[in-house]
Amino acid sequence: MSITSAIFKLVKKLPFRLAIIFCQFVIFTYLSFQKQYRKEILINYQKIFGAYPPLGIWFWLRLAFRLGNNFGVMVKMGEVNKKILDKTLIYGENILYNYKKAIIVSFHYGLWELLPQIFQRLGYKTYIAASVQADKSLESELFRYRSQNGVKLIKTISEMKHCLKQSPPWADGAKQAKGILLGFVLDNTRKTKRLCLSEPYPNFFILRTPFVLAKLAKVPILSMFCYQRNNQIVVDIDEVKSPAMLGKRLRNYLKRSPEDWIFWGKQ
Repeated sequence: MSITSAIFKLVKKLPFRLAIIFCQFVIFTYLSFQKQYRKEILINYQKIFGAYPPLGIWFWLRLAFRLGNNFGVMVKMGEVNKKILDKTLIYGENILYNYKKAIIVSFHYGLWELLPQIFQRLGYKTYIAASVQADKSLESELFRYRSQNGVKLIKTISEMKHCLKQSPPWADGAKQAKGILLGFVLDNTRKTKRLCLSEPYPNFFILRTPFVLAKLAKVPILSMFCYQRNNQIVVDIDEVKSPAMLGKRLRNYLKRSPEDWIFWGKQ
């Protein structure tokens, strides 16, 4: 068992509030000992905002506090706080109603891991385009976590094409699903064909696959961001017509709340 999967298991077993505090401590400790990631965070921050983050140690504390909170909430929410998921505030839900099939794109920003669970519980047949983890014990943990409530993980292009070709009615267990959603997390991708954007900073690379699939299947691409506000889960949906439009949308969110984004692993 790897250290990462052991931490994941421990967080799942801890009480909710203690799990969040533990995640905050782990992230702060991790960044304290990972000089190369601290350097990358500073470089990426400067690319976006034109200057290094202010206030020194307080920036790192804010970053660890917010990311630790997000990780703790994501890991624990599906197990002990399902009622909170059902009370999610969704902006742009009417956009989703206009389509029976859509490709969903998000980033490692905020509470992105909650998106599949939220929409599966709302009655959509939800798929995740999952990448293969080098850490097999962590991959096993992530598979169990991400496939809760019937969310389906797929890894090949042929599987992705097949799920978008399905015809109504879409059976999801004994119930008929409202529609089909195929989700991608775009940043921090390697060994794949990528698109180069000028936003949120020059030479920001994202996965090309969802845009190609959307064109082939003639389905829209919907951008989703998930975050907390006043102890409520909030999802913001908007249709994006181009990769450039998506990059600008990400930049707007980073300007609003940079601590929600994972700044490292982008090179």
